[in-house]
Amino acid sequence: MNAIEQRDEVVPALRDLARRLIHESENDSMAVLRAIALLSEDCADVHKQLAEHYYRAANWIRAIAHFEKCCALDQSDYIALFYQANCLKNLGRHTQAIEIYLRSIAVHEYPEGLMNLSAAYADLGDRELELQVLTHLTSSFPQYTLGHYNLGIYWYGKKDLKKSISCYKQALECDTDHGPSKVALALALLMDKQYLEGFLQYESRWGVIPNCPIREFNRPSWYGQVVPQGSSLLVTVEQGFGDTFQLLRYLPCVLSKFSKLYLEVQPQMQRLVSASYPHIEVVVNGGELPQTDFYCPIMSLPRAFETTYQTIPVQGKYLEIPNPMPFSAHLDCDPRKKIGVCWRGGMHDLRMAHRSLSAKSIKSLFEVDGYVWVSLVKDLPDDERAELKATKVIDLTAELTDFYDTYRLISALDVVITVDTAVAHLAGAMGKPTIVILNEGYDWRWHVDDDISAWYPGTRLLRAYKLDNPDALVPELLTQVKKILD
Repeated sequence: MNAIEQRDEVVPALRDLARRLIHESENDSMAVLRAIALLSEDCADVHKQLAEHYYRAANWIRAIAHFEKCCALDQSDYIALFYQANCLKNLGRHTQAIEIYLRSIAVHEYPEGLMNLSAAYADLGDRELELQVLTHLTSSFPQYTLGHYNLGIYWYGKKDLKKSISCYKQALECDTDHGPSKVALALALLMDKQYLEGFLQYESRWGVIPNCPIREFNRPSWYGQVVPQGSSLLVTVEQGFGDTFQLLRYLPCVLSKFSKLYLEVQPQMQRLVSASYPHIEVVVNGGELPQTDFYCPIMSLPRAFETTYQTIPVQGKYLEIPNPMPFSAHLDCDPRKKIGVCWRGGMHDLRMAHRSLSAKSIKSLFEVDGYVWVSLVKDLPDDERAELKATKVIDLTAELTDFYDTYRLISALDVVITVDTAVAHLAGAMGKPTIVILNEGYDWRWHVDDDISAWYPGTRLLRAYKLDNPDALVPELLTQVKKILD
């Protein structure tokens, strides 16, 4: 028997062994597949299995090599083309990915290929082609949930809330249990100031939004229903600091319904909330929770009180510490107006990268005479600290241990300038004149075109993404500061 005949006998046996082993031990099956690849370069199925292994391991380069060999041997394998394009997209090679997606779709048009093609166009910044592909996708595959969902995201990004809401509703007609569409619909409704429907729909957030894990409290939930006299309620924490600050305004409303109220907060907020609400039992997230008759997540309070855009409770200061200790004698003794600036949020939150500004972009603000400039950025990175070293900004944040201290510092200021982070909500809850810089406009609390916050009437909204150029930001901030102080 010659070598070619031996190979023809061995290869099928090895293939069969690999298929059986792949269900038992991927490492063993991979060893067999590699042996087959050496013996049988002309087998598309072998290269596809090897490519899939590397794809699962996120080894995009090796996966591409074997997907290419597979597709060269079997040009009708649109699935192999699809995954090859995904690898290229994951490597940031979007133009090449688009070419492969188009080849895949030319062989067989299917929704996943169209959806990823639209995403590749979006990554390249070609929103027109993204829209064309998504529109074709939803018309060609009207029952494909993710097509309507992604088209809804497109229109939401364009601030066309009516179209966005319609798309999300179409997605839910395809799949009534699609959690991301439920949450996206809720956020679009809230952005559109449709609070009653929006907050009701927002109850779908559990287990969908990353910082809303499902928790078990072993007691009935309260959603606004009449409760027996003498009932107690636990209001539970969720999401970020800003969400908690924003919804603290509901506590007096809750006290009118319940005889005993417990509030769970993040540890960094315990001192501040306890001092501001002495009639409420404050418990720390992560500790033992008290036994109560009912519980209510804090972001469900607007639903419980049937809040509309026109009936947001407490249109002024609702967070106040009686006689707080002065934060800094140095600040108190300076007769000039004091402006606190927070240009970035905590980097643990991925959203902050989009909302934050660089120190360099606002550095010239701190050179303006006539004001005392105070940093409100905790844990300033070394590169930004060096950037600001020669400016007149005062950094006292090393003395901040929690939000109680931050409250005391903000109390010493005349105006707060901040990006969309917890400082914006804290200053707003304190009734402090505030300018919130919106570096991107996708948070429902600030809506689309409002200049003044509906939740904090003393807060002005500066939509930086609408400015003609980045250099216009500092002059516009100074104009707004002068308006507030005049």
